Amino acid sequence: MKRELLDWELDNMYEEFLSEVFQPVSICGYEYEAGKALRTVDPIAFRCGCADWLDNEITEGTIEEVDGKYYLVD
Repeated sequence: MKRELLDWELDNMYEEFLSEVFQPVSICGYEYEAGKALRTVDPIAFRCGCADWLDNEITEGTIEEVDGKYYLVD
């Protein structure tokens, strides 16, 4: 069964992916999850990375695109 993913869900999935892959980052002595840091500090880089990640997920078959909408494939 496929479930449509909203834009904010895709962003959250990418943020979570980054936080799983990369170690927390330190900014001025404070630690932040990598995904949250990138999303906050450089939203343009976050969006570009999210687009690349989404393309990869489509290629891997975990997400499907139909008419500009994205679906999680179970």
